[in-house]
Amino acid sequence: MAISFSGMIPPIDKTSLARDKVTRTEKGSGDRQDPPVDSAGAYRPPPRRAPRDDVSVPGVLHLDPGDILFEEGDPGDMAYFVEEGVLDIFLRRGEETITVNTILRGQVVGEMAVIDSAPRSTSVRASAPTRLREIAPATLHAMINRADPGLQALMKTLLNRLRMATNQVGETIKEV
Repeated sequence: MAISFSGMIPPIDKTSLARDKVTRTEKGSGDRQDPPVDSAGAYRPPPRRAPRDDVSVPGVLHLDPGDILFEEGDPGDMAYFVEEGVLDIFLRRGEETITVNTILRGQVVGEMAVIDSAPRSTSVRASAPTRLREIAPATLHAMINRADPGLQALMKTLLNRLRMATNQVGETIKEV
């Protein structure tokens, strides 16, 4: 069974584009945040966002090969639809990284943490130039809420089983 995202991603709101421009130019250097770091304390640059101007689309991210979308343990604040490119889902255990899945064009990544409000269970890295469309939690939850209650229960069961399997893989790797 395929899930269609056509019509699920909100249309461009040109008033928010103008508001974003004003907000971005009004921010001063006093609004700086500490740089993001991974669980080992190493600097991790944030994903590059497409510049927001009259021709770019809000909610679109561009990643170069090697760019990290999110790390295991990060909050699940957004899901992503892969418009172009390839992402590797991996686990870090000490110095070792183990790729556990590959996400291709037309697939979604990051949905689990958004659905169950748990921290990210894996890390995701671009392995090719990649363009992602953000899927806001409210949009994802609205899609789920429109589904049949039996399908909702099945999805939650599968989500829990997948999380348990991911944890087991991580524990097995840690033991080896």
